[in-house]
This record gives sequence, structure tokens and C-alpha cells, in this order.
Amino acid sequence: MTKVIPIVLGSDPLSYSMTRSIYDVYGEKVDICCSRVMTPFHHTKIANIHKASYAKDNYIDKPDVLINLLNKVYRENFHSEGQVILFVPTGIYLETVYDHIDKLDFEPKMPYPSKTLCGNLTNKSFFYEEMERLNVRIPLTRAVDSNDYQELDLDGKLVLKASDNNAYKRVRTAKKDKVFYADNRQEAIEKLKYIYDLDGENKYEGKFIVQEFIPGSHGTEYSISGYRSSDDKFSMAQARSIFTDLRPRFIGNHIVLIDSNIEELFELSKIIIRGLDYYGLFNIDMKIHPDTGEIFVFEINPRLARSFYYSNLGGVNLPQLAIEDLGLNNSIIQKQTKPFNWIATGLKECEKRIPPELKNEFMREERYQNTGHSVINPQDNGLLRRIKMRRYIHLVNKAHFGLE
Repeated sequence: MTKVIPIVLGSDPLSYSMTRSIYDVYGEKVDICCSRVMTPFHHTKIANIHKASYAKDNYIDKPDVLINLLNKVYRENFHSEGQVILFVPTGIYLETVYDHIDKLDFEPKMPYPSKTLCGNLTNKSFFYEEMERLNVRIPLTRAVDSNDYQELDLDGKLVLKASDNNAYKRVRTAKKDKVFYADNRQEAIEKLKYIYDLDGENKYEGKFIVQEFIPGSHGTEYSISGYRSSDDKFSMAQARSIFTDLRPRFIGNHIVLIDSNIEELFELSKIIIRGLDYYGLFNIDMKIHPDTGEIFVFEINPRLARSFYYSNLGGVNLPQLAIEDLGLNNSIIQKQTKPFNWIATGLKECEKRIPPELKNEFMREERYQNTGHSVINPQDNGLLRRIKMRRYIHLVNKAHFGLE
């Protein structure tokens, strides 16, 4: 790529998905900056890996080490020439880069919303307030803190989640539960008391979001992944979750996604993104009430989601769109054109566990022939990597389904 330098941070499956997306289009190895080399990048042939120890668990505890690594890669590998575009796997990475961007020896293009908007969206309470302003339907919502949670005025089945997800990920409580459920107001208050009474490394001091529970599980959740270019062009892909992770720490993560094409969800996404004055990569989670058909918006990620590779399966390469727009001044539109299945675990194990009423959707011939996994890559399939990926899929199956 002439004069354009995409650099991907991290080495998790999402980082690999972004890397393969870039490699598939441009055919050049992508530079990766990471704290350690995780399984998806073992024995890879699609990346140049640069490593320095800057992270501890989910927290980047040595941001200067990360910044120095980026400067070193730019200086030594590209002779301080070319336009860098940075791709990040998590909100914590995005927050860290924005907080230390003035220490870089170059001015990267960021295919994400502004630092201010990213900071605001880190707090779910801001997002829900904005959705109310835009008249976008969300579950009944309250934001509480350690001083006023006992005054909660919602009742019935409720969902509790941290407002500041980045801060929450840094405490031990997050290693156990991503969200909490309560059958009524009193149980919700008791769980909030438990959370706010924790101390030490368990202490979370931010707000908690309490929402009414919207019924529906497998088959009712939808994901929209997209890119809004600098000149207001939208490219989006849409998927329906037919098998969802129900483990407390990973609740809501998709295990199986299939293509979907509900125009109202695409149009609603445009309303949200334009209403937020948002440009760049995005992911929006929605749910359709199984009884009323009402569409509820749940969350936005100011980045790509861990499952975003489904967009590639559908014909939309989001990292490519960012590179063309920000690096080559060539904004383009891509539309979802192909049926697909995206899976997070082994294919056969997914097939066994998809709810029976949704199994036929998964097995439709045109979908099944285009079944893909984010890190299983025919273009990166050397013997050692194949062996490593078999072990990886076995461990993923074990983690999700308790297999030995």
C-alpha cells in the first residue's frame, strides 16, 4: 500500500480479524504491536509482529511502553514516512491511544469517533440519554451510584451493568459477571449493595445502569457493524444472533450469527450515528421484542466488535473502507450481498447446540457454504498454524460447552 501504513494493536481474535481483513485486500503483511503473542497469531504468515510488555490482564499498565513501541516501528520499519492508520481491539486500547497520542512521533489517522465522543460513549448513561434525545427506543433505564441506588424506582425483572465499562474491566468483579440479573427491585438493590460494598481490587466506584429486562434470547438479538466515511457514506452489515453465550462473564456474546437484512435496523443505525455526529467504525446491538415486534437499542461500541468478521462474510470489509477513506482519500460504499453463518466455536459443536427451532436457518445451503470463523483462515493455513488452531478450537469448545 503506497504511503499508507495500517498498524493493528493487540493479538486477540479481534486483532486477527482486522489483520486478515487488511491482508485479504492488499496482499501485504500487516504490522502488529502487542504485549504478548496470543494464539491467533502463532505461526502466522500475514503479519509482522512487534512486541513489548505494556499490559497486565485487560489493563494497559505501561502506556509509555506501547507508545515507544509504536514510535520504534514507525521509525525503523517505515523510515518515518507514510500515513499511519491505527486499528484497536478494545475500548481500553482506544482510550490509551487517545490519552497519549501527543507522545507519538507521527499523526495517526483513527477510524473511530473523536476522543471526546469516545470518552462520552464509554459511559453507557451518556448513550442512553442521547437515545432518548433522538427518540430511539431503549429499555426503561436508570443510572444509579453508591449514594442513591437504594432509591431505585424500577421493579420487575431487571438487568444491571456498569456504566463505565473500561473502569469496570479493571476490577476483579468483572472477571465473574458482565451483567447481573434481578427478579425485582429489592433483589436489584441487594446486588448493588454487594457491588458497592466491595473494596480493594474489587472496588468499582462508577455508576451502574439498571434496565427493565426485555424478553427473548436466541434469535431476538441483532448486530449492526458499519463504517461512516468522512463524507457521510455508510457501509453496513447486519447479523441475527441465533445462539448466544449465556455464561455470566460473557453474557450476550454471540456464538452463531446469520445474515439478516431488516431495512429498519439499517435506517435506525443511520439515525443514531448521524445524531451522535459520529464518524468511523461502529457496532450497535439491538433486540426485537418477540411478542410486540418493537425494536430496542441496547449498546454501541465505538469500534469493531469481536464478531465483526461476519461483515466480511457478507461482503463488507470494514477495515478496507477505513484505509481507503482515511489513507487514500477514496471513500467507497460496500453493501451486504452474501448469506453467511459466523461461528465463534467449532462448527460441529455449534450444529449440535443451536436451538432446534433455528437449526434450519443455519443449515440453509447458501448460508452453510459460507460459514466462517474469525481466526480460521484458508490464506494463513500452514501446518504449524493448523495444529495450533485445532488446539485453540478445542479449548474454545471446552470453555463454552464444558467439553473435555
